[in-house]
Order: sequence, then C-alpha cells, then structure tokens
Amino acid sequence: MTATEKHSKKPRSLWAFIEILTNGEIQSASDADPPWFEEGTIARIDETTYWYFLELLPPRWMDGNWFAFGEGTGPFRLFWQNKDEFFVRELTDSETRTFCELSKTTLHM
Repeated sequence: MTATEKHSKKPRSLWAFIEILTNGEIQSASDADPPWFEEGTIARIDETTYWYFLELLPPRWMDGNWFAFGEGTGPFRLFWQNKDEFFVRELTDSETRTFCELSKTTLHM
C-alpha cells in the first residue's frame, strides 16, 4: 500500500503530502538492491549519491535541502537532507502526479 493509498484524502498542501511520503520505515542503502528505485521505500543514502542526482540533471522541484529528480516520463524521486543524513524515496506514478499538482511542477519536460 502506497502513502497516498494509506491516506485516501488528498492533502491540502505540498508539505502535508511530503510529510506523508517521508513518514515510514527507513532502509539503509545496503538493505535493498537498489533501495532508491523501489516505489514507496525510504532509503538512507550517502552524501555522494544525493549530490550525484542533484547535479545529474536540473531538479524538477527544489526547496532548500529537498529536491525532486525526474527523467522523461518516469516517476519522481524525492531526495532530502536532515542534518548530516541523506534520504530518497521513489514516488509512484500517482504520487508523482499529486506532487506535481501540489507543487505546480510540470509532470514531463
């Protein structure tokens, strides 16, 4: 069950939605293969991976230490930094559409 299915009522703001998306069990990068490409999985990643995706393409959305990475028509990956820890969560197609609507970001470039 995805975050949006757990909370069937549509969030009123982007940050309320981000709170839903980032609330859950956190895996270390070594716990899954690869963790940042599994829908709905929050993965603790290293700083190098965070910066790799931040610099690979311009972020689709960015606010402080938060950014959404997206390629073509695929789902977004939400990255964030909390103090000296780094995280990522791949969104589902539905979550990506909700994220785009709430953040006023275009779905595809």
